[in-house]
Amino acid sequence: MLDVILCTYNSEDTIKDCVDSILGQTFSDFNLYVFDDNSKDGTVELLREFNDDRITLISSEGNVGTYAAKNFVFKNFCKSQYIALH
Repeated sequence: MLDVILCTYNSEDTIKDCVDSILGQTFSDFNLYVFDDNSKDGTVELLREFNDDRITLISSEGNVGTYAAKNFVFKNFCKSQYIALH
């Protein structure tokens, strides 16, 4: 098992391709934690369209920055022995 952390902010132009690429890997035993850092565009709506149990969407009420976001996900969600940062 592997946990993958993906932080995003105002990424509606690229987020679908990014998540599709992660989900399409040959290794499929992972959890994908997507931290949206208070996007103001359609990023969250696009993420909600994915129907995959491996994805957990975490939405921030304020912009905290990528390092704080990664640390938050790591401390509060990750349970696997291995963690990958996207």
